[in-house]
Amino acid sequence: ERRSMEELIAKLKVIHEQQPLRIPTQIPIKNAKVTYLEYEFLAESKLFVPVMLAIFKRLIKEDKFRKHPDEKAYYIVDEAHNLFRNQYFDKAMRILVREARKYRMSTVFLTQEFQEMPREVITNANTHMFIAPQEAERRRTYITGFYQHMGEKLDESSDLYYVYTEIPARTFCIAYNAGVFSLVLDVNDNKLKLFDSYRKEITLKDGTVLRKSSAMEE
Repeated sequence: ERRSMEELIAKLKVIHEQQPLRIPTQIPIKNAKVTYLEYEFLAESKLFVPVMLAIFKRLIKEDKFRKHPDEKAYYIVDEAHNLFRNQYFDKAMRILVREARKYRMSTVFLTQEFQEMPREVITNANTHMFIAPQEAERRRTYITGFYQHMGEKLDESSDLYYVYTEIPARTFCIAYNAGVFSLVLDVNDNKLKLFDSYRKEITLKDGTVLRKSSAMEE
């Protein structure tokens, strides 16, 4: 019992030291409540799996049984393939995807590695969004790999293949139940700087310097 208690105390200390867990980030958006959690800070910890699963279960329980019937919850997971590599998260995410709709909950998974996303999860998604890379050959290779991952025969006459391989670079290809269409993004070099993780500040044309801050600092 003494050893078990010492292990528990050690785990609680690790959790207590994680500032982002003690102060959940609330991003103010009109008529919406957004909770942001950057989980990379905990990725190297042995407690990553139990802590993150506990957070997910708590949030899901709140949204299942305590939110207003007219409210809708969205779970947006960036770099989602990292979670599906773990068997415990894989199981939890599959359950969430299956049960989400009846509780007015929607899931959005973002990934650059669709090969590591379960086929079941991709199939259950009503909408698939692809961003076209700049090189046409890469677009053909990517969409061919997607068909293979889904266990489907490549159909070059399909709307998905045609739209994705023919659209300009930096264009969204959106496939949903009613069909496939493209959405051209108004992207330039200045806007791309906003998404550069290593760039800490941006200088505008008028000389104004914008300094980035994390969601926690905001």
